[in-house]
Amino acid sequence: MLVEEIEETNNSKNSEHSKNTVDSEKIKEQIKKCMLLLQRHTKDEEKFVALLILPKLLNPKDKELMSIVFKEIDFVFLRRLLISDNSDNNSESQSSLYKIISLNIISSFCYYPEFLNEKRIIKTIPYLISILNENEDLEVTLEILDIFILFTTNENTLREISIPESIKRINNLIINSNHDEIKDKSIKILLYLCQSKYCNSVITIIPKLSEYFIKNNSEFKFRILEIFVALFANMSLNKMRLPDNNQWLLNITKALKIILSNKLGSSQMIIVLF
Repeated sequence: MLVEEIEETNNSKNSEHSKNTVDSEKIKEQIKKCMLLLQRHTKDEEKFVALLILPKLLNPKDKELMSIVFKEIDFVFLRRLLISDNSDNNSESQSSLYKIISLNIISSFCYYPEFLNEKRIIKTIPYLISILNENEDLEVTLEILDIFILFTTNENTLREISIPESIKRINNLIINSNHDEIKDKSIKILLYLCQSKYCNSVITIIPKLSEYFIKNNSEFKFRILEIFVALFANMSLNKMRLPDNNQWLLNITKALKIILSNKLGSSQMIIVLF
């Protein structure tokens, strides 16, 4: 009886293994068909259909398969989808959908360090920066920020997102976004930059960020303080090209007084300050 049960189990496993093998082959075949549709000579409509299907077929853990797709996929089309907007006769929802589809594909490649060094990814970064703003669709913005967090793990991509325009847009998200998750991810990216050799790039946003530091009364006040601490700890004040106007310093001092007042009480704050 026991032998029969074992044999039945083995047969079941063999059957399951055989089924998985067949399924795997089917998936590879479907991916090949998608890749044919994603060649540059095909119509945009065909490419779009392929991109709709492709994320469901891809397994980010399958490095061999991801490498094949990465080499063959049309990144020019992916970038075009990123900058599709209402002027292309697309509705706002259509435009967001195109961006999300493109971002899902791009992000799946960003988990592999070797892909981050490729020109295909590097050339895509300016497009990502250009659509990073507080008025963009929430899902699109969060996906870009997640990709940027992955970029902080690589020297080449970290350098590309440390340019002034990128820093300014990330800072604007912290200041203007109504979504805590966006603020949190944006602060996380700035913290990485503050602790890197590209910390100088963060100096340009000190005036605006210091103003927000005073006004904000949520838990993010302490997260912003982390940015200033990380920035100043990583740099010599003598070598920093600080803004000429010292208002930023007064803003930080005022915000710190507010924090001390709230945390320690006004009487204790006087002791701390003097």
